[in-house]
Amino acid sequence: MPVVKHPKVERVLRSNGFEWVGGRGAHRVYRKDQRRVVLPCHAGRDIPPGTLGAIVKAAGKSRDEFA
Repeated sequence: MPVVKHPKVERVLRSNGFEWVGGRGAHRVYRKDQRRVVLPCHAGRDIPPGTLGAIVKAAGKSRDEFA
C-alpha cells in the first residue's frame, strides 16, 4: 500500500460519492449507501498502510485509486 495523507484519501472518497456524516475528535465518518468508512485525520501524519488497506476494503475500491 502507498503512504498517503488524509486529504488525498478524503478527495478520493468524495469523488466516489461518499459524504461526510460526522465523527469524533480526529476521525471523520463517510457514508455511501450501506458503506461506512472511518478516516483518521491526524495533522501532519501519514495514514499507515494497514489502516489504508482497511479504508480501501470498506470503501469497496481498488488500491490504485488511492495511489
